[in-house]
Amino acid sequence: MGAGFDASILPLYVLAVLGIVVVAQGPAGTILLAAGRQRLVAIAALVDISANVALSVLLVTRYGLTGVAVGTAAPYIILNVGIIMPVAVRLVGVPARAFAAAVCLPTLVATVPALLLAVSFRTFLSADSVAAVLGQGAAVGLLYALTFCAIGLRSADRERYLRSVWRHAIDGRRPTTAVL
Repeated sequence: MGAGFDASILPLYVLAVLGIVVVAQGPAGTILLAAGRQRLVAIAALVDISANVALSVLLVTRYGLTGVAVGTAAPYIILNVGIIMPVAVRLVGVPARAFAAAVCLPTLVATVPALLLAVSFRTFLSADSVAAVLGQGAAVGLLYALTFCAIGLRSADRERYLRSVWRHAIDGRRPTTAVL
């Protein structure tokens, strides 16, 4: 959106990486909640929030908006990759590599084409208005979702998700974890 927004690019990239981790780690937190480990998830969330605020305040004076982005991303990534995922892996009795392949790989597979489109937009098109930013963001998000469903998910999972979305669209019912 112009030279005035150049300082927001690096923080956006940091938060985009965080978004990928959030999506990839979502099932680990759900596994812990389903297994009755709400206390661990709650404590991790409180530590994350506390560290986020402390790091953001500490880093903002020296690194500005990028410091705040790092202060937000680092605690979440460390807690989820270092604690939540390993505990979830132990609970389900699956090797960490198999768990990562099943949970993280679909996210990463969908990220590659979306990232390429985002880089193409940045390189070849200017986003000099809010409408252009929203349009490009929507295109990248749609490509991510389509790639995630078409390539990232196994066919049985894709069918279950699509059935749930279809039912929700037809009769307005909110999808439940039992349906998913």
